Amino acid sequence: MVGLSREQKIFLKGYEPMNERFTSDEEIAMIARYLGLEGKNGENLCRVRNEVVEFYHDLEDKYRALTNSFNDLAWRTHDAMMSVTAVIDHYKVKVGRFDLV
Repeated sequence: MVGLSREQKIFLKGYEPMNERFTSDEEIAMIARYLGLEGKNGENLCRVRNEVVEFYHDLEDKYRALTNSFNDLAWRTHDAMMSVTAVIDHYKVKVGRFDLV
């Protein structure tokens, strides 16, 4: 596994969804561009998704450790992860990959 690039990690760390229940077309395009989702096959999309989830879980753990609780930073990180993984899952379905993990 190659892993996320520095630029991708910076994007993911700074990304905050505009809406906690809906990812806009603009956000979908931005996420797809930063993660290079266009043209990836199902297997590579699964790898990207796993790397994104691992990155966000590590970030959540760091934020939780700051206050010994699931704080606001951890919640925002969780919301961002949900938005990004939904976009990746959308691309997976587009290429015929229906497993969501």
